[in-house]
Amino acid sequence: MLWRVCMTMSGRMKALVSPTIKVKLIGLSLLLLLFLVGTNAFMRTGLVSGNAALQSQNSFYSQVELASETLRAFGELKYWLTDLEVSWLNESEENAELEREKLNGLLVQLEGNYPDEVAEIREKVESFVTLSIEAVDAYVDENRVLGNSLVSKARGEIVVITGILTGIFEERNEQAQRLSAQTVTSAENTITMSTIALIVALLITSIATFFVIKSIVGPLTDMTEAMGLLAEGKDDVEVPAVGRADEIGTMANAVSVFKENALERQRLEKISADEALAKQKREEKRLAQDQIRTESELEEQEKVSAAKEAVAVEMEQLIGTFDDTAKKLLEKVSEAAADLELTAVSLNSTAKQTNERSASVAAAAEEATTNVQTVASATEELSASISEIGHQIERSTQANDAAAAKSIEASKVMEELEGATQSISAVIQLINDIAEQTNLLALNATIEAARAGDAGRGFAVVASEVKSLAGQTAKATEQIEKHISLVQEKAFEALNSMGDIKGAVQEANDLAGAVVGSVQQQQLATSEISSNVSEAAQGTTEVNRNINDVAQGASETMASSERVLGASNDVSQAAGQLQQEVQLFLKNVNRLMQ
Repeated sequence: MLWRVCMTMSGRMKALVSPTIKVKLIGLSLLLLLFLVGTNAFMRTGLVSGNAALQSQNSFYSQVELASETLRAFGELKYWLTDLEVSWLNESEENAELEREKLNGLLVQLEGNYPDEVAEIREKVESFVTLSIEAVDAYVDENRVLGNSLVSKARGEIVVITGILTGIFEERNEQAQRLSAQTVTSAENTITMSTIALIVALLITSIATFFVIKSIVGPLTDMTEAMGLLAEGKDDVEVPAVGRADEIGTMANAVSVFKENALERQRLEKISADEALAKQKREEKRLAQDQIRTESELEEQEKVSAAKEAVAVEMEQLIGTFDDTAKKLLEKVSEAAADLELTAVSLNSTAKQTNERSASVAAAAEEATTNVQTVASATEELSASISEIGHQIERSTQANDAAAAKSIEASKVMEELEGATQSISAVIQLINDIAEQTNLLALNATIEAARAGDAGRGFAVVASEVKSLAGQTAKATEQIEKHISLVQEKAFEALNSMGDIKGAVQEANDLAGAVVGSVQQQQLATSEISSNVSEAAQGTTEVNRNINDVAQGASETMASSERVLGASNDVSQAAGQLQQEVQLFLKNVNRLMQ
């Protein structure tokens, strides 16, 4: 009880320490997911930061472009006012007015970021336009001195306005370039860190995957080797991974159960064999004691008969004659029963071997059937009927009659077995002939395909497969011939054993009674095989069926031998009963003589 509690606690601790394969795989997946989410979050942060920097950069570049556009508009205004001073054309004045309106619109856009600078620019532009118009009026009045003075003042305003706009342009351009450099640096840092994170994630996940696979594949390999050794019958192999809390531990526990069952089966078989041996020894001891007791009783009866010889000479002679006859009869019956028992055991062994060989031949015939059916790709069912071996035995009331009937039945079964094997040999010869013809046809087809060139390549492949399958059919029939030879040898041995049984039973019949038995068996086999590959398939099917009949005959032979063995036991029991009756008769006679 304490041991079970300790084992239970140990299993729970291992369950907490050693995770299952499912938990390992889920943990590995979560680790991969964690690294993936972390990497994506880091890259997303970098992308968001880069996007904000790009938006700021775009804003700065927009302001730079606005400052540049304002400079261009002011330049156009200067051009048309200068042209007006020279040409006095109304068109120049109108164009100057349009450029001034455009400049005012651009200044409105700049005013949000540079209100003071824009206010000063507006003041200077107003002064510049006023001075330029006054200079034009002075030139119209031919007051060139005043006009030149006004133009000089206007140029001073131009310098101030240009300086302010250039300062705004350079400031915004410098900020945009600096922000661009920061954006590039941030992007490079993001890429570098992302690459490092990916490398670290790949390294960690690879290591974790390696250990997870190692913790699964290694025990599975050991388990496979242990199961292979157990399958080979090596029950002393130690089952690995027993006690683990994962699926491999469950598998190991199941394999341990198989191992324990195998050991228990061996133990039970050993116990059964020991019990059978002990039973046999007890039986031999009992027979020896019976024989000693019988001899003692006979000696005592002889002494009593000798003591009463003067009183009952005639009765003594009668008893002596009966005693000698009974002894001889019992000895002969016992010897015949022993011979019958040995012969039955031999027949049983031979029938078992015949049954095993028949199973092997059936397997080989099945393989041949499969190969030939593959070549033909279509088979016709064999029209054959084999009448089952029928027999009816009328057992007599005496054990000798039953033994004779069983021996005759077994003899005829073995004769039919020999006839079936001869029929199978003929079918096998026909299969060999068909396989040789198929091989020859495949060779001719290969030659014709070679003559046809590229057009016959496919047919050449088919011919090669036909030739290969014909070779396999020939090999299978060779195996069948070997097994049939073994079956015939065993059948011959069984026939010889039947002869021995017949002799023993005949001798028993002469002593114990008459044996009457009749066995009628009939076997009808019809086989019609055509000259093509389909007939070969039917032939192999016929072989299969004949082999099954052989196996059935062997089974019936085994059953007959078992019945013969039972009959021999009956003979032995009858002999024992006869001996008891003789002893009882002698005792009664002695009692009457006293």
